[in-house]
Amino acid sequence: MEFSLSKLVEDSFSIDKKTYWLKFKTDKGSYIAFWGEPNNPNRNIVSLRHQLLPLMLTIDDIDLVNCMPSDNEKSKYELILSVPSNIPIEINPTL
Repeated sequence: MEFSLSKLVEDSFSIDKKTYWLKFKTDKGSYIAFWGEPNNPNRNIVSLRHQLLPLMLTIDDIDLVNCMPSDNEKSKYELILSVPSNIPIEINPTL
């Protein structure tokens, strides 16, 4: 499935949860978060952090089931997707 990321809303780290995250707004006004752990490769976060926006992002449909946000993530962070670091993404910059 393809998503258009239009704005980086948050780039943060939680010492308590030992987690990095990037939260993006999509062109449809919804939010997607990408998660990573310290001392791990965190390919998605490193790749996305330095991209020019807007960009198109593809996540294989088979992986989407592992990106469904929890009820807490939906209500507290308004996420439509919560992408862990082990899910591969494909970044396609837009012209």
